[in-house]
Amino acid sequence: MQIDEQTKTDSRPPLFGLFSVIRYVVGTAAIGIVIGSTVLMLLGVFGVVAVLYFSLTGADVGVLDELRIALIEATDLFLVSTTLYVIAAGLFQLFVNPNSSRHFPTWLRVDGLHALEDRMIGMVVAVSCVVFLTLLMEWHGQFDIMAAGIGVGSVIAAASLFVYAGGRRNHSSDKNHDEGRSDD
Repeated sequence: MQIDEQTKTDSRPPLFGLFSVIRYVVGTAAIGIVIGSTVLMLLGVFGVVAVLYFSLTGADVGVLDELRIALIEATDLFLVSTTLYVIAAGLFQLFVNPNSSRHFPTWLRVDGLHALEDRMIGMVVAVSCVVFLTLLMEWHGQFDIMAAGIGVGSVIAAASLFVYAGGRRNHSSDKNHDEGRSDD
């Protein structure tokens, strides 16, 4: 006895169609992230070129410090933009076309949302460090640098704890999953 295709599709739960539409919504979000990231990257390049131009044409005493800070901030923009590209690629792989993973380099392949969370947290930590470094370079005693350092340090500590707890949870979940397989 054969079941035709119409019977198979009719036996799906009613919400199945809604979940299949979500991939288009996530695909739209991934495209938005790519567009925003590209604009951010181009703004960073434009900023570097502008700072270099103004630094070379107007030789002030503080030009070197301004140039150093501007380049660090531009590098921060490039890191954020690159991370956003990676997240967009991960969303595409997870929701839009799961079979596309083989077309991405191994370092860009994503096997779950936890990988995207880890990359996003890594970006938050890197940005926090760059922000603190910029504050430190601009600091001339006019504000409490220790308070800023404690704030940045607490963000990094919270992110580290989140990653550590997630890693332990994923490790124990994988272990339980493997043990369940051996019983089959």
